[in-house]
Amino acid sequence: GKSALVVSPTHQQGEELTQAIRQKLRAAKQLGKKEITLPRLVNLNLTEAEKSDWRNLREGMHVQFNQNGPGFKRGSVWTVESSSEKGVRLKDENEVTTLLPLDRSKDFELYQQSQLPLSKGDWVRLTRNGFDQQNKRLNNGELLKVSSVSKKGELVLQNRLSKTKFRLGQDYGHLAHAYCITSHASQGKTVDEVFIFQPAATFPATDAKQFYVSV
Repeated sequence: GKSALVVSPTHQQGEELTQAIRQKLRAAKQLGKKEITLPRLVNLNLTEAEKSDWRNLREGMHVQFNQNGPGFKRGSVWTVESSSEKGVRLKDENEVTTLLPLDRSKDFELYQQSQLPLSKGDWVRLTRNGFDQQNKRLNNGELLKVSSVSKKGELVLQNRLSKTKFRLGQDYGHLAHAYCITSHASQGKTVDEVFIFQPAATFPATDAKQFYVSV
């Protein structure tokens, strides 16, 4: 009946452990039988200089704007259609195309798309500030439990402490499993029990400061 969180130095080790945890939870009937797979946007965390260089942008990457600008709305997501010395061409969900203003790299973030399997009972972490379908505020880093999933990919998430519910569409994108996270992402979280997963494979990413934060 207690809440728990696993802290690990690397994303790769965390993802491997997450798979194992979810298998055990499903075997213990803690996860629903229905599982859906949603697109997940993983921030590439490039610097402004890196984002302004067309050579770092490849076809299929996603661009999300943090600010309104000519032809772009804050929060809008575009896909890189092509990238060359002539410029980076984007397209949106309606197949509208335009050029990316590389000189305004501070106004957008770059993402790679991956997949996120989810079932009722899963714990997720928000990876970007935003709003749900009812315009309720979503805070980056917040841990929420999946209350329900639909075949259309719609989610209902609930905060463990406040019991507030949020409704998200399948295209929200900024979610990750919340069973195992890095020490940096774990700061400020409130749970009953913490486990540290730090096998030898994580040692290249390990130092005294990181281990102190994890503890």
